[in-house]
Amino acid sequence: MSTATPDHSDAKRPTRGLERIRERLPEILIEAGSVLLAVLLAFAVDEWRDTRAKRELAARAEHGVLAELKANRDELRSTFEKNAANLAAMQRTLDHFAADPDVKSASVSLGFSVSELSSAAWDTTRTTQAAQLLPFDWVVDVARVYETQALYKAAQLDMLERTRTAAAEFSTAPDPPRIVGPLHSQLDTFQSLGQQLLQRYDEVLSRPPP
Repeated sequence: MSTATPDHSDAKRPTRGLERIRERLPEILIEAGSVLLAVLLAFAVDEWRDTRAKRELAARAEHGVLAELKANRDELRSTFEKNAANLAAMQRTLDHFAADPDVKSASVSLGFSVSELSSAAWDTTRTTQAAQLLPFDWVVDVARVYETQALYKAAQLDMLERTRTAAAEFSTAPDPPRIVGPLHSQLDTFQSLGQQLLQRYDEVLSRPPP
């Protein structure tokens, strides 16, 4: 009777496989680390490029807004001086009628100068990611300037319509001071709003860049 000899070759195979894995473990770890590092570097480069692009966009937006505010201020200064001259002319007319109530006619300038104020750069900045990268306090201050500018533009349209109506009625009015007086008062109030807007322009433009 013969006795079978146990075959241990199958039991040794897993042990050999583990040994091979152990032998290659440093190599496997190096390869995995290299892949992970490459992925992380790719993400870092993409993030750096995205951040740089956003910063460049914010810088262009800031430059555009400041240039727009400066152009608006220069435009308003010009028309402010012209309207100040119109205001003075109306006052001279009122003084003329006050000195001689029986006077039947007088020459008067009822002109009104309109400022063309833009908000295109600011509107574009608000609709892009540029505003998120600009200093919060600076954005708030600029927003206040444009709010005052919007009020000024609305008042300007009303003042223009009032001036046109007064000019049409002046020549046939039985009592011209009743036409000139209210218009003078309205223009004086309008000029006060213009002065406030000029001050807000100066406050933002005189600050160092953010």
